[in-house]
This record gives sequence, C-alpha cells and structure tokens, in this order.
Amino acid sequence: MKSQRLMAVDMVRGLTILGVIMVHATWFTSEGRTLPSAYVLTLLHFTREVFMAITGLVLTQAMLNRPTSWQKFFRKRYPIIGIPYILWSLIYVVRTLGWQHPGLVITTTLSDLPTGNAAFDLYYLLITIQFYTIFPVFFWMIRRYRERPWRLWTTVFIFELLLMAYDAYGLGPHPQGINHYTGLEVWTYSLYFVSGGLLATSWENVSQYLRQHRLIIASGWGLSWMMLTGVFLWTAQHKNLMTAQSVLQPAMVPYSIMTFILLLVAGQMITEAVKWGWVSRLLRQFSTFSLGIYLIHPMILEPLASWASTQMPWPIADIFSVIVTASVSLGIIRMISRTRLGLWLTGRSTAPSPKRAPVPALP
Repeated sequence: MKSQRLMAVDMVRGLTILGVIMVHATWFTSEGRTLPSAYVLTLLHFTREVFMAITGLVLTQAMLNRPTSWQKFFRKRYPIIGIPYILWSLIYVVRTLGWQHPGLVITTTLSDLPTGNAAFDLYYLLITIQFYTIFPVFFWMIRRYRERPWRLWTTVFIFELLLMAYDAYGLGPHPQGINHYTGLEVWTYSLYFVSGGLLATSWENVSQYLRQHRLIIASGWGLSWMMLTGVFLWTAQHKNLMTAQSVLQPAMVPYSIMTFILLLVAGQMITEAVKWGWVSRLLRQFSTFSLGIYLIHPMILEPLASWASTQMPWPIADIFSVIVTASVSLGIIRMISRTRLGLWLTGRSTAPSPKRAPVPALP
C-alpha cells in the first residue's frame, strides 16, 4: 500500500481503462455482427462492473482510514465528478449539434443530464454521482457487516442474479418496464460496489489470500469463463448475437466478479515483479488519468475505427484502433491536466499552483 492507496488496484484501473477502449473499439470496428467479434465483446464486458468494484473498494478504503465528515466528503466528491459530467455533456452535445443554435444546445444538455444521454459513456459518471449520494448508508452497511461479510455479499449476489435475469429474460428494456433504466441506476451494480467495499475492510488478509491461492483463483475464473462461453454459444444459436453479447445478463455476474479478482492478482504480480517495472509505470499513467481518458476516448476512437474498419481486416483494425486511441487519449489528457481546467475536465490537475512549486499528481 502506498499513501493509503492500493497499488494493485492502480494496476487494475489501468488495465480496465484499456479494456474499455478495447470493447468500444471492437464495437466500432465490427458492431458485433460476426460470432468472433460478438464473443470478444462478451468477454470484454466486465469493464463497467470492475470499475464499480474499484470505486467501492477505493472509496471505502479512504473513509476507513480517516475521521468521517460527510459534509467534507460531499463538498470534495460532488464537484470533482459533477463538474466534468456537466462539461463533457456540453462538449458532446456541441459536437453533435454545433454552436449554431445556443438555445438548443443548452436545453439539450440540460435534458440529457438526468440520463447521461449526451454520450454513451457518460452513464458511469451519472452512476458515480448516485453512489456518492447513497455512500453514507453504504458505508454504514459495510462497517456493520465487516465481521459477517458473507451474509451481506450472498444477499446482494442473489439480488444481482435476479435483477440480471429479469432484465435479460423478463420484460426487457420496454418503455413501460420497471427496468427501463437498468444500467443507469446505481443498484444495477450493487454486487460490485459491495464486493469492493467488503474487500477494503479486510484488504491485508485479502491481499495475502490472493498471493497464496492464485491457482484456485485462476481455476475459478476458468469455470466462470466456460459458463459464460456456453451461455453465449447457446444464446447465439437459439436467439441472436445481440442478445448473446448483452452486458446485463446472469452469466456475466460470476464472470465479472472472478475477472475482478483475477485482475487484482495480476495487479499484485505486476507491482511486485521488478522485470515488469515498465509495465507498472505505463499502467500507472493510464490509472492516474483514467477518468479523462474515459471521457475523451470516444471522440478519437469513433472516427478512427470507422476509417480503420474500411482499410483493414477486423482484428487488425481493432488492435490498431486500440493502440492509437489509448496513446492519443493519454497524451491529450496529460496536456489538459497541466492547465487550470485540468481538474474540471479530467478529474486530475498537474498544473502548478501560483503559490507553490508544481507537485506531480498521485495515482
């Protein structure tokens, strides 16, 4: 642990933001129209769940190690995520509509804020704002069950399975269905927030367990992968590829949890291995600027992938789009973070204070 931060989690965050770019690149270059591309999309659909788990883990860890002041918590957390959410919503609306009709831009932006409709990736910030709002209750619940974590975790696991089953096989996303906004509501990802929060309460023991049982964890992940693959193939054959590659389905629940745990093991290994020092440094950069990369990458990826998909075979276009988008996004966000607007556009500022020397941003 470094400055009360979890170094392995920094690696997981870096790997996951790259996974986000991969899943979006795969969609933009293929739209999941073929069985191989749809399968790749399915395997990469763990990213949003892992980000929710990281959020629960890091936020709980931070609050466990300091006096609880909810006034200070809200004063700090809301602006650092809320202002980028508003600004990037405006940026994406302007990108779509242009500046010719300012009134339309403003009204469209305001109407998009409650649902994150300004861009397909803004839902994560909306859910994070919701999570901050309920965090005092969440934190109380995590502390209450820290000695009996399996009671809480099992209950939430069953709820998650039932919710995903209802979404996938029940009413579906019909306008009048009670799950019309599933995916935009914080409880959609209850299991992942709770899993991260519970891990934070016993991180030293968890960290030791991860080191000592890597083969068991890998085997568990393998079982979840085989189950997801079986469900995917059956659904693709008996229904359609779009249903088979759905994010919100029961088979994704154990797979996403096991992928999160496997990534924690990978994060430990990368952090501890001297020969992987350059990998650790690179992932730390992606982790440090992950929010900004997440927000800007669709603007780079969409036109790039559209062009690449007409010039190259799908797998090459996919890989090319990922590498270029990740590199360019990181470079642009690093530059923006050095400006006075860095904090409000990227959630991270490395701009020098007018009263003191510049301090590098911590991951």
